[in-house]
This record gives sequence, structure tokens and C-alpha cells, in this order.
Amino acid sequence: VRCDISWTSASGEGPLPLSKTYRDGLRKLCKMMVENPKSIQKSEAEIANLRKQCVKLEKEESHSSAIVSGTGGGLGLLVLVVAAVAFFLRNRDLSTFSQLPDKATIERARKARLHRFSMKPPVQKMK
Repeated sequence: VRCDISWTSASGEGPLPLSKTYRDGLRKLCKMMVENPKSIQKSEAEIANLRKQCVKLEKEESHSSAIVSGTGGGLGLLVLVVAAVAFFLRNRDLSTFSQLPDKATIERARKARLHRFSMKPPVQKMK
């Protein structure tokens, strides 16, 4: 069985195309190289290039499957999210909105801020 690898990229150093068709074809070629290396009738340089691409494809696929299965960085993110939700649920205070200051307190704080930045001493009312 002869196999045409002329469609592969010119350089094994560059990134692999994201095309599903390209990756499926490359996957078939890689499998064929393992099962029957004599079926590929190309120069050593072209075969070396194909091997580099096969290694890249295998690394990318193992990395993406690790994230999807939760054994890679995805597991750490999941643990972080679960911890944050647990912390929130444990420390939430539903009465927060009922403890908002009244309008008079808000107005006193606003005046104090204005006076602090206007370089004038705050006006104090006489009792």
C-alpha cells in the first residue's frame, strides 16, 4: 500500500493546523507509519518532518484529553470553584441589606468627605 504525504505542511517546526480534516489525515498517516513504515515512499527528510508532526499531534491530543477528563489543569480549577462556592455559602449573611445606614448617616458622611477635601474645617452645629 502506497501513501501520499505531499499534503503535509512544509515544516514540522510550525504549529499544526486546527483543521479536523488535516488532523484526521495526519492521524491516519501516523498510524500507518507505526504499523507499516515501508508503505511511505518519501525521502528521509520528509519522513522526519512527518514524525515531528506526529509527535506534536500526540502531545496536543494528550494535553486536550487531560483537560477534558479533569486530570490536568481543569481539576485544579474545579477544586478552586467548589472551594469558593463553599466559602460563600458558609459565610453569607442574608441580613446585610437590612443593615444599610439611614439617610441621615449617609448625609453626615458625605458632608465630612466634602469638608475633608475642601481644606476647610467641618462646620459643627451648636446645640
